[in-house]
Amino acid sequence: RVLIAQFTTAGTVSGTLGLQIVPETAPSDSTNDYRLPFSFTTEGLGDALGFPEACTCENVDNDYLCDDVDPCIGIEDECGICNGPGILEGDCDCEGNQLDILGVCGGECTTDEDNDGLCDDVDPCVGAFDDCGVCNGPGAVYNCGCFDQPVDDCDCEGNQLDAAGLCGGTCTLDADNDGVCDTDEINGCTDSDACNYLDMATEEDDSCLYFDAIGECGGNCEVDVDSNGVCDTSDQLHCGPGTEWNGELGLCVISCPTDINLDGATAIGDLLLLLASFASLCSDTE
Repeated sequence: RVLIAQFTTAGTVSGTLGLQIVPETAPSDSTNDYRLPFSFTTEGLGDALGFPEACTCENVDNDYLCDDVDPCIGIEDECGICNGPGILEGDCDCEGNQLDILGVCGGECTTDEDNDGLCDDVDPCVGAFDDCGVCNGPGAVYNCGCFDQPVDDCDCEGNQLDAAGLCGGTCTLDADNDGVCDTDEINGCTDSDACNYLDMATEEDDSCLYFDAIGECGGNCEVDVDSNGVCDTSDQLHCGPGTEWNGELGLCVISCPTDINLDGATAIGDLLLLLASFASLCSDTE
């Protein structure tokens, strides 16, 4: 049925409409269409139903169908049932289905505890995945985040200590266990008190030298009593008080001839010694 027009009037309306009917199989130029006149009047229900001559019939529901040919005297509900109740309260369709826990009409899911839109019987994780991808796990709480550091590793990247104790290093041998790879050892004097101390040396090679008594690096002077920069010989060491070494004579000489008692000064004591030995021979003579 096609509603052509609808009128509201207290009088009589009549007229003729020209109808063109184009079948779906007709070509686009409409050469096989049907052109029919359609007359109507408001005098009598038959005219309102489009019949060319007036007739009368009952039309209780005012749907322009005589009740004797009307398949539904009333209103079809949303399920297509004449004067039916429609979809019942609690149902989600005309078949009497209900929404499941996920809101699917007629669905079979009964539980979704974590409200993630996945039915628990097919949900890979009823809860939540932590930062490490573990369902309801504790998260990155280990030494290396999501896992403990292996005992043999020195870091979380899987490296191990090399021979020199360097994490992830490439040293294969450190024979003296000094933390320096044998291929990187630098030989030299490692004693900072030595005069040839080598700051970059990592391996002691017994090459250390020291300043001697007169300031020579590696020299052999043991004593410089008077600090004159000249090494004292062993004979010099035997010179007594009041005497000094005479390099030209090669012996100790009295530094002050009048200091008889060799106390470092000429005084009464020297005079008394002189008087006591006055007229004495200096050596035995025959």
